[in-house]
Amino acid sequence: MIKDSERFAEEDKKVKYRVDAKNELESYVYSLKIEIADKDKSGGKLSSEEKFTIEKEIDEKIKWLDENQATAQVNDFETQKKIIENVVTPIMAKLYPEQQSLPSSDIPATGDEANKCEL
Repeated sequence: MIKDSERFAEEDKKVKYRVDAKNELESYVYSLKIEIADKDKSGGKLSSEEKFTIEKEIDEKIKWLDENQATAQVNDFETQKKIIENVVTPIMAKLYPEQQSLPSSDIPATGDEANKCEL
């Protein structure tokens, strides 16, 4: 019984990592979609070409998720997130040039990073 519980615990851990990676990619893609659709946020500051580039990448990732979410592994989700980040980050960095000159410790933490900060 102990061996079974250890085996199931290991399987549960693998499933959790996979689900976390999938959720991270989905969250990033859909948050980005909302942000660029909002004209009061980044969507109003992007050129039509930049917006098209990001929207195309978002659509590709949504399609990839629909087709692969049942079979993809952690590294697949992580790779897809890196691909979209490599497209989006340089474009979004142009919108916030003042943050590029700040040391990373001066940029306020958000999301999971904020939860990791010590009190």
